[in-house]
Amino acid sequence: MISAVFVSYRSEALAARAIATFREEARRAGREAEAVAVVNSGDAVERDALVPHADRVLLPSRNLGFAGGLNAGIAAARGRTLLLANPDLLFCE
Repeated sequence: MISAVFVSYRSEALAARAIATFREEARRAGREAEAVAVVNSGDAVERDALVPHADRVLLPSRNLGFAGGLNAGIAAARGRTLLLANPDLLFCE
């Protein structure tokens, strides 16, 4: 399985699109995929917006910064292969 960790800070629409393109490319490659979103804004509304898109959505009690958000996502990821991403990344063939 490949796990992608997306750190979002008030960028739920971008993160949802990034997750969708990640899933599509994983499907095309025949790979099992897991998306982990870390919501660094502390905003429950942003978290709720990502719940339908990601397998796991983390809402830390404080902004961990980008590296801290990635580390939290890595700790929650189950995949053997990890991909670390900004929320504005788009995957394509």
